[in-house]
Amino acid sequence: MLNEILSFIFGIAITIYIYEFYKKIKEEKIQALVPRKLEQLLEESSMRIGERQKLLNRNLTEEEKDSILDKCYREL
Repeated sequence: MLNEILSFIFGIAITIYIYEFYKKIKEEKIQALVPRKLEQLLEESSMRIGERQKLLNRNLTEEEKDSILDKCYREL
């Protein structure tokens, strides 16, 4: 019984390790393709959208999100 439990835990640990390894490889590939300014734009617009949603206490519409993204793009 103990061996089965340990095998199960070991199997889960290996699965998580493999998942994280492939996730890291995928992130590195994306990082190589995405320019730094685009990354900054996404971070800044995401923060502003989050702040706006907290302020209004609701989810923003796609038009509102697009508007914030456009403003951030013009500022960058």
